[in-house]
Amino acid sequence: MTVLAKIISWVFHPLWVPLYLFLYLISVDPYLGMQPAVTLYVGVVLVVSILATVLSLLMLRRSRGISDLEVSVRSERFVPFFIVLIYQAMVLWTIHGAEAYIPVGWFALFQGQLILLTIALLITIKFKASMHLMGQGGALAALAFFNAQHSLGLDMLLPVGFIGAGLVGWARSKQGVHTLPELAVGFALGLFGLTELLGALM
Repeated sequence: MTVLAKIISWVFHPLWVPLYLFLYLISVDPYLGMQPAVTLYVGVVLVVSILATVLSLLMLRRSRGISDLEVSVRSERFVPFFIVLIYQAMVLWTIHGAEAYIPVGWFALFQGQLILLTIALLITIKFKASMHLMGQGGALAALAFFNAQHSLGLDMLLPVGFIGAGLVGWARSKQGVHTLPELAVGFALGLFGLTELLGALM
């Protein structure tokens, strides 16, 4: 079961979740994918930021700045979280130049993610909230938001997302890297935090 928990943790790593969300949304939301060139541009920027983050984490691991690539130790989280925050800020800055051509939903989503990561960075100084569950909660918030905004008919899919989040929570608990309160805070931060931010930014 531990092997299964590790597989689930890696498949649903918070680094990959934004990419999954992006690919899914452009496949179901005609409005977000109506300009293929713009969609490709945003996708490339997102992939480059993810790859840059992965390389930075590998370098930190090699220099022993972190004990593992999932940054399980709370005291080691500030630097890698700050690096992720910088890359997210660079993504927002990069797409800002094409803001006139990018659907407002994309821009609001990237802004919301940046603010949410800043809040998570501050929280992690004292408390090890689960980033895996924050990613799951944030993805659900984004799906629910775009579903409501563009009438995508995804209402039946959202409960499946909660089940998936529960599975990821089980995996993190099984690995012994998070307690139930840490999982709950991470999920609530992603779900409710991003919901409020998207509502305010739109």
